[in-house]
Amino acid sequence: MGIQNILVLTDFSKNAWEALEYARRLFQGEGCDIYLLNCYRREGFGPNRMHALDPDDGLNTQYRQHSERGLGRILSRIMEERPADGHKYYAISHAGGLEQAIEQVMKANNIDLLVMGMCGMTICSDKPYSRKVLRIARKIRNIPLLVVPVGARFETRCEILLLADLSRLADPEQITRMSEVAQLCHASVRVLTACRGHVAEADYRKQKLAWRSRLNGVTNSFQDLGRSGYFNAFSGVLRTNGKLLGHFRKKPNIWQRIGIKSPDSARILRNTKNPVLLL
Repeated sequence: MGIQNILVLTDFSKNAWEALEYARRLFQGEGCDIYLLNCYRREGFGPNRMHALDPDDGLNTQYRQHSERGLGRILSRIMEERPADGHKYYAISHAGGLEQAIEQVMKANNIDLLVMGMCGMTICSDKPYSRKVLRIARKIRNIPLLVVPVGARFETRCEILLLADLSRLADPEQITRMSEVAQLCHASVRVLTACRGHVAEADYRKQKLAWRSRLNGVTNSFQDLGRSGYFNAFSGVLRTNGKLLGHFRKKPNIWQRIGIKSPDSARILRNTKNPVLLL
């Protein structure tokens, strides 16, 4: 199946451009269709602060023109700086909510990968991520999500560090999708393993064999980070600069659904400044 159609979210910030550049270089030579999406909506005050946009409203026209001009500038910059990178680019300006727009574009264009910056125009300076990222990671779960932080460096010899919990059965489809992504961007995969609680050695070896069979065709290796606790084991990896981190999302449990405990993907995004690929 592979990665053919990529959706990149942009608010015209520097980090949004970095996310586009990272995705473009990650799949260089693959000839992908890259869709640039900018959403705009009129904000007010009070309980109904998000107003429906009237197509005939002069203020709405200004918002739309600002969005279209911004997308036009991005396309012009791409043509000037990257005139022959093999990709095709399409601009989409949407009036309304971001999640709704993403779902519509995904359905209409068979999107294989969603890309966004880790922060944007409205990010607080004391946080490396925005709440928008956490919301998208939680709600848009049916395709891979690539989150790119400010100042991310692209490595020509790409290695994906895949954070894996071998105390539970891996989803074969997720491993296959990781294998497809790695092959397309000519990357090797290093599976960093840790466990929650006790796991029998026989079950541990069985899990590794299942992973290796699904990663067939990709240069891969395994590194056991020990049994000192799931996030304690990964803490050093999250601070490793320049690497692309991979993580498999799972359905939230009851504590995560009611907000008492954060999903693993949210904890990773909060504690790293590396690009993160969530499957």
